Amino acid sequence: TRLLSGQSERDHCTGALPAASDGRDLIEPAIQPSSTARCNRDPRPLDAAGSRTDHRHMTFDTVAATAHYIDGLGAEALAKAAAYTHGGHWLLLWGLLVTALVTWLIVRSGVLQRVDRRLSGRGPNLRALVLGIVFFLLSALLSLPWTLYENWWRETSYGRTSQPLADFLGQGLVALLLSAVLGALFMMGVYALIRRTARTWWVWSAGLTAIAMSALLLVAPIVIEPLFNEFKPVPAGPVRDAIVEMAQRSSVPADRIFVYDGSRQSNTFTAN
Repeated sequence: TRLLSGQSERDHCTGALPAASDGRDLIEPAIQPSSTARCNRDPRPLDAAGSRTDHRHMTFDTVAATAHYIDGLGAEALAKAAAYTHGGHWLLLWGLLVTALVTWLIVRSGVLQRVDRRLSGRGPNLRALVLGIVFFLLSALLSLPWTLYENWWRETSYGRTSQPLADFLGQGLVALLLSAVLGALFMMGVYALIRRTARTWWVWSAGLTAIAMSALLLVAPIVIEPLFNEFKPVPAGPVRDAIVEMAQRSSVPADRIFVYDGSRQSNTFTAN
């Protein structure tokens, strides 16, 4: 056993198969110092080609991996994805035209002027707030057919959502009320800056925009997003362990990690 293990040890060090022998190399003295049986072993494993690869320095070829994934989708799925993408480009243009048309209709209808006359005895901030709410509500109402086509019917036809129409309209109504009030408050602030700062109003308005967006980013996950989805703690398991590890590197408390079922609105993702 000692002789054969010594031979096996040498073959393992060299990475070669035992050569043909006349047997003399198997009568290695059992008292041979262990240092002569050792070699400078390469700890790296052999790959399929028989060479050794240092996995610590391996790089992931994202281009090749992406190409492999796309090739596995099939021609029909690729054609469907291309049609969806190209159509989305046209939606940007048509959406801009719809917005311009809706705005023109609201201005030409004189609704805002009539509301403003009714509020003539009120302060400018209240008038700006009410007019902003009226404008956003009218704009959403007139744009409803386009919104249904773009955000529900088209997404449903491409299999990107399974959300029922009633649920889509219900959540859309909540989003509309929030956006109308918040948008009107923002416009009230802009008009107040116009009255106070005259020619430099746009500089102050840029600062107001930055503050408003920062506040919205901070408040939305706590106040707004729970109105549309139920947030729950991430269940124990390897996924949570990996997220907790990343959270610790970012100084995020482990008890502030939540997950919600995103499949209610979209089939593109199921959790977030």
